[in-house]
Amino acid sequence: LAAACACLRRKLVPVVLEAETPGASLARFGPTRFYTPVKMNLPVDVIAFAGGVPDLDAILTGPEYARILEAAAASPQLAPYVQTHHRVTSITRGVLSRADMAGHPVRAEMPFRVVANDRVFEVDGVLDATGTYGHPVPLAVPCSMVETIRDLGVLHARRGELANRQILLTGHGHSAATALLVLESLVREFPQTHVTWVTRSRNRRPIATVPSDTLPERDRVVSAANAFA
Repeated sequence: LAAACACLRRKLVPVVLEAETPGASLARFGPTRFYTPVKMNLPVDVIAFAGGVPDLDAILTGPEYARILEAAAASPQLAPYVQTHHRVTSITRGVLSRADMAGHPVRAEMPFRVVANDRVFEVDGVLDATGTYGHPVPLAVPCSMVETIRDLGVLHARRGELANRQILLTGHGHSAATALLVLESLVREFPQTHVTWVTRSRNRRPIATVPSDTLPERDRVVSAANAFA
């Protein structure tokens, strides 16, 4: 949506192809709060098209951001250009394959041919803003996993099911830190719950800290996770 706004400012015609709905991945994020405020995450155009937000310094959750994006996409300014439930299945230069006329200037003159839901869109440029939320880094461990939870939204939703169970948490990034705090609260509520945290870091405080962190929410999560470790 931010790119579409930039196109409109430049008098270009955007085509936004959403595999689901705007902000669908954010809607699955659960009650986890972002580290950064609204003004650092959304351009002014999107905020304006959504009808504004009460506080630009607010720290919001993923579902709250999703609602803002849905409102912006449904606005008169953006709605004509947003196609929801259009999953892209191929992108080519015209009808050429990857090898056809490789490096030839004629190839560069041909429009991109984007196929989504059996519809064909011819465009001059393509910006892939797919993101990685639905494609986490593969987990490779030398054991048989009964089940895995790969995103924070599912963890929040299934928190109660994990009570009094053996849980293996992997990773030493901010997502792992956030997940650890969810599990720490579960351990306090159900002491028979056992959490093993596996990281590649050699430090006893595995989450990297930012000296004099200007993002209080990040500092809170990192400090709490390292203390729990």
